[in-house]
Amino acid sequence: MPVSKSALVRAGIAPSASVIQGHLSKHVVARDTLLRILGDVIPLARFRSVVSPGDMLMAVGIGIVIVSAMKRPMSRGSLAAQRNHALDGLPALTEQ
Repeated sequence: MPVSKSALVRAGIAPSASVIQGHLSKHVVARDTLLRILGDVIPLARFRSVVSPGDMLMAVGIGIVIVSAMKRPMSRGSLAAQRNHALDGLPALTEQ
């Protein structure tokens, strides 16, 4: 994965040999890479990390899926089933 050396510095990571070890490690310094913008170019200083635009897009998509799943209204059948299940343990009320 190509990583921007300046993004590493802005994230508070010293671009040393232990971080970037050539083509056998996860990251290589993005010099003359053809699609450098798709590599890790966004510094996140708070997390001491550098991420790619694809990582950010994926995080936003996961957030949208979670929020939409939490907002989905329950169907009438499932509401009735929950109500009946909650009332199962209660004694029957009779009119006197």
